[in-house]
Amino acid sequence: MTLGIDASNITGGGGVTHLLEIFDCADPKDFGIEKVIIWSGNSTLNQIENKPYIIKNEIKMLNSSLIIRIIWQIFFFDKILKRECDILLSLGGLYFGKFRPYISMSRNMLIFNDSERDRYGFSYTKLRYIILKILQKRSFKNSEGVIFVSEYAKKYISEKISFKLKSDKVIYHGISNKFTNMPKPQKDIKEYSFEKPFKLLYISSIDVYKHQWNIAEAVANLRDSGFPLELTLAGWVHRKPLRRFNKIVNKRDKQHSYIKFLGPISYNKLPEYYRESDAFVYASTCENMPNIILEAMSAGLPVACSNFQPMPEIIGENAIFFNPESLPDIEKALKILITNPDLRQLLSYAEYFRAKDFSWKKCSSETFTYIQETFSNFMNH
Repeated sequence: MTLGIDASNITGGGGVTHLLEIFDCADPKDFGIEKVIIWSGNSTLNQIENKPYIIKNEIKMLNSSLIIRIIWQIFFFDKILKRECDILLSLGGLYFGKFRPYISMSRNMLIFNDSERDRYGFSYTKLRYIILKILQKRSFKNSEGVIFVSEYAKKYISEKISFKLKSDKVIYHGISNKFTNMPKPQKDIKEYSFEKPFKLLYISSIDVYKHQWNIAEAVANLRDSGFPLELTLAGWVHRKPLRRFNKIVNKRDKQHSYIKFLGPISYNKLPEYYRESDAFVYASTCENMPNIILEAMSAGLPVACSNFQPMPEIIGENAIFFNPESLPDIEKALKILITNPDLRQLLSYAEYFRAKDFSWKKCSSETFTYIQETFSNFMNH
């Protein structure tokens, strides 16, 4: 069997990590897959390790905008597929052609979550997500199977579409060993000072549904109450929510002495920031599967996080939960976390061992098994 992988809409972040890890952790030949052909732009393909069974096809149109990439899929992709592969895996979840069989992946909850999408107001971003919702529903309907990355995503999206999927499978992402770090002994908050503060970390893009401004204000309020806290944030930025975040920072910490935004940092440098921190905070209201939470868990950090799904599904009961849209609720959760070293110790160990349930080896094996089964079922019908 020859597996084709459409990575045309996978340009960075978790999508590329997923693609790299599934080939590092399993050999497709063990699942009847003799050859893998990957179509993408050069930035993605250059990150993929050369292996005897992988053929990397760079398409220059895929180095362009989303619209150009969709045009390539609609008008050029089918002609290639019919002569080169037996089954297609669409990592971005979008396929519009007549080739069969293919499997779609569901990666973006914003496409289907109307209320979260409304946060963007009247904008190009909102319009793009509406169009993607229409396209992805069509892609799911015609697919032989859909891979979801959390039970929450499967349930939520299945209720949002007006048809029954032919087949579906929940396959959780894994966590790289580079993040693994045994939990450190937790100290009483009295052992910290404003010169050597308790360090909170928040890694995620600054976006309308991530609520970094609320976290910053909660930290500022707790500082004013006498708690020696420092907040470090890192991630890509979107202009409008960044302005909202900066407005709070300039009001509460104009010198950036304890609210520090680093911008985007490389994936390979992330483990260092986890190791240097005392706790992790996460305030998103819309996720498919938050790999960032897995990273913090594996790094042995006690976590305070959003009570929106799928965060509780991933971390279980091993966190202090809060409503990310309620400033008093955030303050209460952070105060509980920082003032209870025994609780922090308990949470950090529970999270650390729970993270071991999420492995790229398991993800890889389940993915190739599902591809093999889907192809077999299609051929037998």
